[in-house]
Amino acid sequence: MIKGAKNAESTKSNFKATFEDGAAGLFITLAFYCLGNLFGKGFFPTIGGVFIHPFAYMVVFVLIASGFNLVPERIRVGAKQVQKFMVGNLFYVLIAGVGIAMVDFGALLKAFNLTTVIISLGAVIGAILGPWITSKIFGFYPIEASIAAGLCHVNRGGSGDLEILGAAKRMNLMAYAQIATRLGGAIILVLAGFLFSLWLK
Repeated sequence: MIKGAKNAESTKSNFKATFEDGAAGLFITLAFYCLGNLFGKGFFPTIGGVFIHPFAYMVVFVLIASGFNLVPERIRVGAKQVQKFMVGNLFYVLIAGVGIAMVDFGALLKAFNLTTVIISLGAVIGAILGPWITSKIFGFYPIEASIAAGLCHVNRGGSGDLEILGAAKRMNLMAYAQIATRLGGAIILVLAGFLFSLWLK
């Protein structure tokens, strides 16, 4: 995401993951998922009145574990192999399932008019241009920033993240997209509620 930062692909080790490493990686993944749900649905479902999604907690815990190198390399490589298998073999099944099951085509057709198209087009253009310009200032890659921080911020949630990142071939940005979707969306709702309360007085 950041220009000049260490590239995980270029610095990956020659460690060969075994079946046991993959199983351990899957177990660690589920453990982080449970930890995220424990905080998101139990300990701290809201912070300052803002709902924090369990997946956002999970991403934060994974980043902390990665930053402090708490997970052994063989387990990280094993988890990566499991992720590659899932994306490589089940990606199109997930896309088709999400696209069919999560879309209310009747409501979509009713909402399809010129006003909705113009508003949607403006939202997409704004979601692309904002992160693009900001990325130039802070040294991020503009395309990746526009996808993860922009388009994934204004989509319909986790299923939208999956569809956007899959179409853009940027599935490795899922963690950033989930933060933009969960935390960013919550922040926008709080700010919008505050601003609208001022304007409607």
